[in-house]
Amino acid sequence: MEKANKFIEEIGAEEMDSAGAAELIDFAIGLIPSDVKSVLCVGFGSGYELEKIEERGCKVKGVDYNQKNIERTKDLFDVKQMDMHDLKFKDKSSDLVFARDVFEHATSHITAFSEMARVSKKYILITLPDNVWALSLNHTLIPTLKQMITLGIRFNYALDYFYERFHQSKGIWKEYYYIFRRKE
Repeated sequence: MEKANKFIEEIGAEEMDSAGAAELIDFAIGLIPSDVKSVLCVGFGSGYELEKIEERGCKVKGVDYNQKNIERTKDLFDVKQMDMHDLKFKDKSSDLVFARDVFEHATSHITAFSEMARVSKKYILITLPDNVWALSLNHTLIPTLKQMITLGIRFNYALDYFYERFHQSKGIWKEYYYIFRRKE
């Protein structure tokens, strides 16, 4: 955990400022269902995704583990420093929980997904990086499609959408997009 914390403190939001990252963030935000009015953004980096979600007309709140990211965005958005394993929000407090390229840093995917499911009223949208990036020491584990489906089922969510998107920037990157819908 010490290694992960050191990495989080060092990177801040810099990795999210590239044009390639913006394109992938825009694509992910485009997947937000039209009936979503409120979004909790888990791990928002530079704040770009907060801005883009708000432009869609959604009320957005953000949580990030990195204090540098909170300092950069606190005057513009409703943000708090928080761990995804312990979200300090009421049950079903946001229509959608949005977690782009953050879930792979979880030390317990079950706990992190459980917290996202608890605070989500309707949907959870998670994106994960490609397996090449996943080999980096900065990640704990990239869950497989089967593991993601199992997590959804365990917490009463159906996987409504799965997609792999390739991106050309300084190399070829791939992201996996998962949208879970709460079963009632």
